[in-house]
Amino acid sequence: MRNAVLDAFSESNRRSQILAAEAGYADAWARFGSAEQRQTDGLTAIWRIFNTLLRRWRLVAYTVLAGTAAALLAMIIFPPSYMATAQLILDDQSFGGTDASKLNFRLSPFSSEAEAAAIDTHISALMSDGNLLNALRSLGALKDYATGSTDEERRIAENAALLRLRPNLKIHQERRSRIIGVGYVNSDPAKAARFANAVAQVYLDTLKHDKREDAEQALRRFDQHLADVRKEVTQAERDVHTFRQAHTADGATGPGQTELQIAQAARQLALLKSDSAAGQKKLQDFHSLRQNGGTTSDFAKALGSARLQELADIATRKLHGGDKADPSLPALLRSMDAEVSATTSRLEMEQATYDSQIQSIEGNLSLLRSTAAQTNNDTIALQGLERNASALGQVYESLLRQRQDLLDRVKSAEPDIRLLAFAEVPVRATSFNRLYLFPPALIAFLLFGCMIALTVERLDHTLHGERETAEALGVPCVGILPRLTTYEQKSIFRLLAESPRAPYSKAIRHIFIGTAPQFRNDPDHKIVLITSSVPGEEKTNLAWSLALSAAQLRWSVLVVEAGHQAASLRSHALKLMERPSSVHPLADVMANHRPLTSAIRPVGTSSIGFLSLGADADLLNVITDPAFAGVLSQIRDAYDLVIVDAPSVFDSSEARLLVNKVDKVLFAVRWGKTPREMAARAVEMIRARDHDDSSGIDKIVSILTTVDIQQHARYRFADQGDFLTMNS
Repeated sequence: MRNAVLDAFSESNRRSQILAAEAGYADAWARFGSAEQRQTDGLTAIWRIFNTLLRRWRLVAYTVLAGTAAALLAMIIFPPSYMATAQLILDDQSFGGTDASKLNFRLSPFSSEAEAAAIDTHISALMSDGNLLNALRSLGALKDYATGSTDEERRIAENAALLRLRPNLKIHQERRSRIIGVGYVNSDPAKAARFANAVAQVYLDTLKHDKREDAEQALRRFDQHLADVRKEVTQAERDVHTFRQAHTADGATGPGQTELQIAQAARQLALLKSDSAAGQKKLQDFHSLRQNGGTTSDFAKALGSARLQELADIATRKLHGGDKADPSLPALLRSMDAEVSATTSRLEMEQATYDSQIQSIEGNLSLLRSTAAQTNNDTIALQGLERNASALGQVYESLLRQRQDLLDRVKSAEPDIRLLAFAEVPVRATSFNRLYLFPPALIAFLLFGCMIALTVERLDHTLHGERETAEALGVPCVGILPRLTTYEQKSIFRLLAESPRAPYSKAIRHIFIGTAPQFRNDPDHKIVLITSSVPGEEKTNLAWSLALSAAQLRWSVLVVEAGHQAASLRSHALKLMERPSSVHPLADVMANHRPLTSAIRPVGTSSIGFLSLGADADLLNVITDPAFAGVLSQIRDAYDLVIVDAPSVFDSSEARLLVNKVDKVLFAVRWGKTPREMAARAVEMIRARDHDDSSGIDKIVSILTTVDIQQHARYRFADQGDFLTMNS
């Protein structure tokens, strides 16, 4: 195996491979450099987002698949819902009916406000706990608790039932109409219709019952009032009857007959007074004529006696020689005196009779008038009683008619709202069509997956590309080291020797060409330190791989191991080392001033030597020994390249003591694993120990190790990883 390794290090093969690699790298970097120059900051950000999504397409795809499966599962778990709606309508008479149209138009705003208030009131009443609980009881959905159940248990059960019912109950005014829709949503269409109808019907039945109870209560109050009015009517009629019995002795005599008697008596009195005045006048005329010497004819006219006039006519004829048959004149005179005496006596007697009758009639008339006045007062009082009784009777009859109307309303008591239409069993689902969920679900979960991918990328604080490594650490990144398979890790020697076009071989040559050419001809630049932030960064394999690359060019190389290191390539190299008994530890060599070669072991027949600084416990003593500077001076003169495989910065403090003793530091960063903050802190600690600023910032360079080049290519960093992928 040693011969195979040494044969692979032929001069012609090495030179041709290096020249071909340099030409390929130059061409690749020229192409990628021109591409980077064309990018702007905005396009770079968009390109990074696009690359992130392409790189994490599996995460996006898994999210979309999971979301689609969740949507499908939700559609299976949650069946389509159906909404059944019962309709209630407010009657016109609730706001005035047709009479409202006869009012002034200014009342219309008030009517609209009253209608809106009535609709809101009904909606609130429909949604009330009492109405919903009654509806649940009518459907048998609310368990009837036994007598021994506590109020707390009953209240908890009712609240739970209401919480289940309310989210699915939809009560609303349909547009701007007087129609109220009572809808219920459920996966069972028949159940949705039953619940909607139950809520509406129970509410109407409750309103009817309340209306009927109010009407019956009003009827009871009305009957009580009617009974009181009936008592008042009966009492008024009794008062009229009693008054009539007390103030009317003769049923035939009444106010009209008394007035008639008064009129008759007044007429009689007037006639008597007239006759009395006529007789009195006759007597006065007779006495006047007698005093003035009137004739018998005058006496006859004054007394109105025809006999006296006849006797006067006979006497006149007698004086003129009248008929001999006539009585004699003395006889005539005696007859005339007798007639005068009889006539005056008769007139005086009539006058006395007239006076007596006048007094009697005047007495009767006075009594009749007194009786008429009393009768008039009684009549007025009686008329008042009769009017009161009549008015009470009319009120009673009106109340009877009102009672009949109220009784009719009680029999047909209807609220101001009625059922317009029952809820029919819905045929079409009101929920969103399940098939339409797939496009938005795909889009939503696609966006969600993209957001998750970008978030994961944002939360990833590890390093992946050369540029971001250089920016994060503040030192140049000179290359990447691909990840090896398990088989390749066991045969790195053969890989580097027999497979020069393998990605790992190309990467090692790229790192070696970028860092080592100046060491061979410059005594002051021969020692390179390889370290990392934490163990497991593949720095030991890197150190031995660089040593093998230098050995292929027939350089004399010394690998200095500081502390105990573990790697597959180191193990293979140790198997090739000779184990003479004359090898001494470096501490013993420095203490006893032995030759340095007594501490160095060759690796097979190659030009690679191996020097161990000792175990971890002895490392600090070796490095701080004053003779250690002489050791470094000897190996600097004896070898073309010295590679110090130092421990990790955070694992061993001694690594920082070697920084100012070497010419170059290669800082290994594990791709996709080492946090950038940790790596940056380690670089800061290395810089803090570097007191020689003459070499500039390029003294410390970084290298990405264990790179998955296939995954790395998806980042599209346009660096060496893309080149290795294209030519692998």
